[in-house]
Amino acid sequence: MVSDIAGYDRLVNRLWFVRVLLLACLFAGFSVTMLPAEMLPESDEPCLATVIGQNAFLRSGPGDDYYATNRIAAGQVLEVYYVIDDLWCAVRPPSGSFTWVDARNVRLGKNQVGEVLINGVSARVGSELGNMCGAVQVVLDSGEKVFVFERIETPGDIDTPVWYKIAPPAGEFRFVRLADLNDRSAEIPRDRDVYVICRSGGRSAYATQALAGAGWKAINVSDGMTGWAVAGRPMISETGGEPFVA
Repeated sequence: MVSDIAGYDRLVNRLWFVRVLLLACLFAGFSVTMLPAEMLPESDEPCLATVIGQNAFLRSGPGDDYYATNRIAAGQVLEVYYVIDDLWCAVRPPSGSFTWVDARNVRLGKNQVGEVLINGVSARVGSELGNMCGAVQVVLDSGEKVFVFERIETPGDIDTPVWYKIAPPAGEFRFVRLADLNDRSAEIPRDRDVYVICRSGGRSAYATQALAGAGWKAINVSDGMTGWAVAGRPMISETGGEPFVA
């Protein structure tokens, strides 16, 4: 999930920045696209939704014209903040998401925490699928803290020779088609611990983080069903035959 160092508690104060997306690439100029008023959220409280699409992507904006940022797998749990025109959902950036900022505008301190040095620093939405980074949803101001993953030098880029790869800041979203999601949060009990399990423990770890971030008492079953079977714990087959982990 997005690092808390970015301050999701400042989410509401940032939402108006979502109106502006700058469309460009890392080494080129940019143009500005104003988003419609309907994309503003009605509530800052997220709900949970499960990915049901088999070839689903997260995008930098609410439409197929915006570049893809993450490939998402069926069964993955996402936090949805609002829906646009019953077509696109704004979701919290999942684990592995990142954003680009001009390194000259950030002072790197201890524990990979950087401080923004000037007002108006564009935070460019990064993509795991390529060098696309033109979308800007959030503008950072002097004194704000960011969590820095990596320093990247781009000698061929005269305007910005060095970038910082940071955790997505508060107010930055990814967008997914509503048709690729299924809201099942009402089925999950809130009055007791919720144990989350998958085959090996990887996907369930992401789901556990999403559930915990939305207020559930979620616990990941490490090693998943594979570890469960190796430990000799009881299992039941859906077919009535000898149970096994596929």
